[in-house]
Amino acid sequence: MLPLDGYIEEIDDGVVRGWVWGPADPSEPLIVTATLAGVVLGAARADLYRPDLATHHKRDGFCGFELVLSRSALVMARFKMRQLGPARCELEFSVQRLKDGRLGPREHWTSLDRSHSARIYAPATLRASRGLCQDVRTVFGALDRLDQDTIAGWCFHSTLDHGSAPLLVDLLVDDVWADTAVAATPTWTERVGQRVSGASGAAEQMRFRFRTPPFLRDGHAHRVAVAVKGSDGALIDAPALVRLPSEAASTVSTFRMPPLIPPSTQMAGCADGPRQGEYERWIEEVERAAAEPFAPPAAGWPSLTVLIETRTLKVSERAALAETEASIRQQDVGAQIIHFGPGPADHRRTLKQAIGEATGEIVALCAAGDVVADGALATLLRTTAAEREAVLFYSDDDLLDAMGTRRRPRFKTAYCPDRALTDDVFSGLTAMRAEAARDAVATSPLPLDTATLAVKVARAVASRAICHIPRVLAHRAMGQPPRAKWQSAFVSALLQGEAAARGVAAPLVIDEEGRRILWPRPATPLSVSVIIPTKDRAALFEPLVHSLLADAGDLDIEILIVNNDSREEATFAAFRRLVSDPRVRILYVPDPFNYSTVNNFAVAESRGDIIVFANNDIAEPVPGTLDEMVRQALRPDIGIVGARLSYADGTNQHCGVALGIGGVGSHLLKGHSDLGRADHGRFRHAQTLSAVTAALMAMRREVFEAVGGFDEVLSIAYNDVDLCLRVTAETGLRVLYTPYAAAYHLESQSRGLDRTPAKRARLAREKALMTSRWSDVLFSDPYLSPNHSLTSRDLRPAHPPRVAAVAPRFTREAAE
Repeated sequence: MLPLDGYIEEIDDGVVRGWVWGPADPSEPLIVTATLAGVVLGAARADLYRPDLATHHKRDGFCGFELVLSRSALVMARFKMRQLGPARCELEFSVQRLKDGRLGPREHWTSLDRSHSARIYAPATLRASRGLCQDVRTVFGALDRLDQDTIAGWCFHSTLDHGSAPLLVDLLVDDVWADTAVAATPTWTERVGQRVSGASGAAEQMRFRFRTPPFLRDGHAHRVAVAVKGSDGALIDAPALVRLPSEAASTVSTFRMPPLIPPSTQMAGCADGPRQGEYERWIEEVERAAAEPFAPPAAGWPSLTVLIETRTLKVSERAALAETEASIRQQDVGAQIIHFGPGPADHRRTLKQAIGEATGEIVALCAAGDVVADGALATLLRTTAAEREAVLFYSDDDLLDAMGTRRRPRFKTAYCPDRALTDDVFSGLTAMRAEAARDAVATSPLPLDTATLAVKVARAVASRAICHIPRVLAHRAMGQPPRAKWQSAFVSALLQGEAAARGVAAPLVIDEEGRRILWPRPATPLSVSVIIPTKDRAALFEPLVHSLLADAGDLDIEILIVNNDSREEATFAAFRRLVSDPRVRILYVPDPFNYSTVNNFAVAESRGDIIVFANNDIAEPVPGTLDEMVRQALRPDIGIVGARLSYADGTNQHCGVALGIGGVGSHLLKGHSDLGRADHGRFRHAQTLSAVTAALMAMRREVFEAVGGFDEVLSIAYNDVDLCLRVTAETGLRVLYTPYAAAYHLESQSRGLDRTPAKRARLAREKALMTSRWSDVLFSDPYLSPNHSLTSRDLRPAHPPRVAAVAPRFTREAAE
């Protein structure tokens, strides 16, 4: 058993907080599990960032954890506690090690008993646990079907009358809400009354059924549980660990990288979105705490027209339209309301006609079924009055389930022109100045809807005239119709018109799994230099070189392998084989290794117009990776292009760097098992970010030379982040992540990890330099929502909130 370093700091309101890591092997986080009387109460990854731990060199600060104790599991522990006696009622903590995507066996870490200090409240915790276990259990049930098509079971609440109030149950996958159902499905006739004594309702009123979510059919292990509403989220039974086989290859998304090694059968995938209770807590802290008494429109606020889009003639949408109109009228800001789209003949309008009827200085857009949040229109008008240079305004939103519960927030970032063309970034409540809306509909080559109108306006103004309001201003209805296919035709026509105006080739719009923009390349062959530093590791770099040469196509490619003090004969044998191809050269740079110096030297020796930096531990780039990176790097407004990288087990290694996490920056969603679903599918789209990793990165030579290359003072860490920030600050060019350039990254295979005192001291110096140089931007990354936390890579809601100087929300409830 390897030594552990950690501490349980406090237990408060059912949450255990502390930190733990393994100094002998800090490469992966530990999984902490709490048990009482042999019953698992909860588990958490010890990878939350804390500056105080970073100061003391505790896994660079990424070893904190917050473990939520399951109340229903505590109830289940009651019976075993009675059998074992109070002497055996210790709250025990164990850890498991993640290695190559696999979970190791549990190792005992520590126990909380009466001998512990009062600081961690161990005696009080045990008394509270015993008291809770003495309560009467009120929620019962079980899953009795979980397959490719259906998740079903039974439940009941011993204190409720099922006949008058059927139960509402939530399906939780990896601790994140996935669906809601009513435990009163009449088509299920199996009798469960004999299995439960004292049930007050009929058997069919205790059945529930969910359709199995498609993302569960991925071959990975997931935790599946069902919780009852109105019972503090009590689970009907312990979570089930299930692994459903993948769908047929023809129906599986091509976005996910298949594992190079067998995926773990024990480990469930990372949660997609806020875990159970996190978003509710965020709503309480951010929105209700910021609410102020209702205020009428202030002097100087512009007049407002709200346009509501309808998409069908169904009766259900008429009711949804009425609900949207009611949410607007109750805010008393004097807004004119116009709806457009299908409807009765005497009320049918196109968007162009609706804008022609608008009298407001500001035109806001939403869809039938959306509920405009309390105080949203006041916040919108206050912002439009303050930001007089802005033309287009967009905001955050979330989803309303069938029971009216707010789910899955969509916290947005600063405007990105690439993502606006392929993703629905203008969902929810969007607004623009009326004259801009009129100009857009007058010059559009195709009819417009709310989404394409916002895109048309965004393409017509400068990015600084587009304002993101980091507030949830609309609650969207689940199950809205998907985007129309003709929107891709609109984007194609829009880009063709822009290209014709500039006299350049137009990009190709591809509509497959998602809308993709294939940017043009010049007809003449391009020279590309790929730089691969290495110290031995022939088994890694030789297959990589062959893959890159095969993927080059018509590119005029050269590959420069920079040998940094290799010693193994296998390495030199590989060099001899590779240089038989005239496109491969070997450069020699002696120790000590300095990543910045090595790459600056290689760029000076190269001849390519496009420079591609690749680590020697990059493996199996997908076909077309070089072509995609070159196409993006050639765009005049792009300075650096980064790729999507996966670990050998298929989980995410890199989809961009978020500033501020870990003090300087960290990879987003590191270890996520299904990047395609994360954050509403955001990372399926090419997009602007503040930084990307140089493990696989491309840029034009002229841009690299304009900023002076890598800073050689930053010998190992953060040199790529620094380069990205300097490119943006000094040239005004964007840093772009593209998911269509993808490969595996077998991280730090040559250099190793920063474990020795000398390496840790060097890392601390480089971190201090970055903090000093970029202190004004590190904690205000425009491409990380201020509603997302800086203590986690997983895009979790920020606690406490990071939104500063935001217009307050006005509610009637606060006034009353």
